[in-house]
Amino acid sequence: LGYPRRVSALVSRLCASLAMVLTAAVPAATLGCRGVRQAPAVEEDDETPAPSGGQSPGGAPLPGAPAGPGLPEPETGPRPSAFVPRYYVSPQGSDESGVCSQREPCREIARVLPLLTSAGGHIVVEDGTYQAFAVTNYRGTDAAPLIVRAAGKATLTPTAELPDGITVSRSRFVYLEGFAIDGAPRSGLSVEGGAFVTARRLSVTASARSAVRAVFVDDLRVEYSELAGSKQSSGLVVEGSADRAVIRYNRVHGCAVSGIQVEANDELQDATGLYGGERDGLSTGLTIEANVVYGNGANGGAAINLDGVQSSLVANNVLYDNRASGIAASGDADGIPGDGVAGGVEYDGTGRAGPQGLRILHNSVVMPPTS
Repeated sequence: LGYPRRVSALVSRLCASLAMVLTAAVPAATLGCRGVRQAPAVEEDDETPAPSGGQSPGGAPLPGAPAGPGLPEPETGPRPSAFVPRYYVSPQGSDESGVCSQREPCREIARVLPLLTSAGGHIVVEDGTYQAFAVTNYRGTDAAPLIVRAAGKATLTPTAELPDGITVSRSRFVYLEGFAIDGAPRSGLSVEGGAFVTARRLSVTASARSAVRAVFVDDLRVEYSELAGSKQSSGLVVEGSADRAVIRYNRVHGCAVSGIQVEANDELQDATGLYGGERDGLSTGLTIEANVVYGNGANGGAAINLDGVQSSLVANNVLYDNRASGIAASGDADGIPGDGVAGGVEYDGTGRAGPQGLRILHNSVVMPPTS
């Protein structure tokens, strides 16, 4: 007789937790809950990091209405000017002519990229299946980003040459939206060096490593995405002194290690010279909010795992059924890389210093009894 009461209590707690990430009212009957109240808003003050750098080019965050359980409808995103070149790809297109117009579309996204000879470009991807692609050395601006947007449902297939579904390296102001990537031999999206890269409405499942991995990238933004089933690593991994990342409104679940992992990693070397920021072994100014993170950590790792993260906001996230722990923050206590706590063997993190100035507010954490 006690079991139904425990289930009922757990359902009530989950219902209350899910209400925290809703930005518009949802009838309680829809969730099967009674007496659900919306979570209090996070008050802004001088200590709250503003998501200035990682903003979608041309678009400010708007709350919107729910689009499925727990996540709001995305805002429109950047609106390219009429003077920005627009290109089209379609399964019915051909790469031979290289026109890539609406009347004569190209077949693959990779065929369009050499045509981008100046800052600003909008690639419209029609429904269909395409090969993986790589954006390298693109130097966009806030007013003239590179936009690669799926018009509806576009699936990317990694290749032997491109084991990640999308690769972005040494690039700035790149906006990716609406792609599905399943079973990548490495990661669904890999970002290496650069800044102001935005990924929205991605569906990345069953990657061999991470769903999304960003190394030495400032002002990253990942939002409104489904990141699931990473086999050997975490769902979303941000490494290498990355600052001002915005991670919000994502569902991250079923990953072998953490759901969301930020590791400043003072020991990681930028041997290729990809990073233009300060390699200080710290990640600052992050905003991690309103994510639903569940069923991760079978191989260890907190649902939200922060190493060397300081002066950041973690708010209104819902974490449940994660196997290891909920939210963890760590860093190298003595600043000596490679040693353990007090010179011992116990792990003390790879970030240059431990957590300072973190605001961890209004998160709901429900752990399974076996965790």
